[in-house]
Amino acid sequence: MSSISTGLALSAVTTAGGLYPALDQAIIQLTMPFMYARNFCVTRSLAGMPGNTYVFPRQSGSRTAVMAEISPGSLIGMDSTPYSYSAVTVYKIAQGFLVTRELIEDTFLPVVQDHMVRFAVRAANKIDLDVWKAIINNAGNTFVGTGTSMGATGTSFSAYRSGAIGQYDVMHGIELIKSYNYFPDYIGLNPVQEQDLYILPMFSLLWQYGTAVVQQGSLTSTPNLPLYGPKPVVSNNVPAGTAVILASGNAPNPLNQYAPQLFFVEKRPLQTMTESVPGRDAEAVYFTARYSPSVQGGGYVVATVTGLSTG
Repeated sequence: MSSISTGLALSAVTTAGGLYPALDQAIIQLTMPFMYARNFCVTRSLAGMPGNTYVFPRQSGSRTAVMAEISPGSLIGMDSTPYSYSAVTVYKIAQGFLVTRELIEDTFLPVVQDHMVRFAVRAANKIDLDVWKAIINNAGNTFVGTGTSMGATGTSFSAYRSGAIGQYDVMHGIELIKSYNYFPDYIGLNPVQEQDLYILPMFSLLWQYGTAVVQQGSLTSTPNLPLYGPKPVVSNNVPAGTAVILASGNAPNPLNQYAPQLFFVEKRPLQTMTESVPGRDAEAVYFTARYSPSVQGGGYVVATVTGLSTG
């Protein structure tokens, strides 16, 4: 029988050099999308704890509640803060690869290490897609983009093409999130929507706050500066036709209360198991992880702009 070696835990991988920098330029790699969505979330670990479910307690009631005003001598009314609970159960992802001795001998390349990098990046890409899916599917605010913007003369104008995102769309998304006393700090964009924002004059000119970047051609030299507060995050993992404005787990609120809504519950970080397979004259490596992204509290920290162009 072959033996299985377990227990190698891999840190979160978002760059190809994260595991084996020594690979250097030995093998040309497939480019993958930018993976950032997990950084929006507050991590809650179940590692070393019994069970596969994390329970979130949270305050319920009104966001505008105030203390009552009463007359002298009147009976003081009593009240209490109600609580609600939400359970999140983790799920498992897994995949493996088999490398034959012939492949190692004939290519004379670090194919095992290359596969390790490739599969770790694939796992990170799966996590990124899952987080974006959870955020978009549980958004507390969703509206169809209008493509409208304000011109320099004070007259609004429509986008240069049907389905393009407009200045008003970004501002409306920010307003919706602020109505729940959160400050949005990111806007997730597909490259299609990024293109539409680059074309709008108010964003291209404000990118450097007064510098004539259009004339100088330096627009792309200072990417990811805020658009009225939120910083753009561009990835092909954001579905084309949708823009996502959000307040991450690190975003402040007016009173600096503990009030995140985006979480990443993790039972098992990405780990590997290795196994010799004599019958195949090969080595097998398996990757596993257990986690679940979660949006709590009604998803009011997220505003999605839909109905935008997909290409």
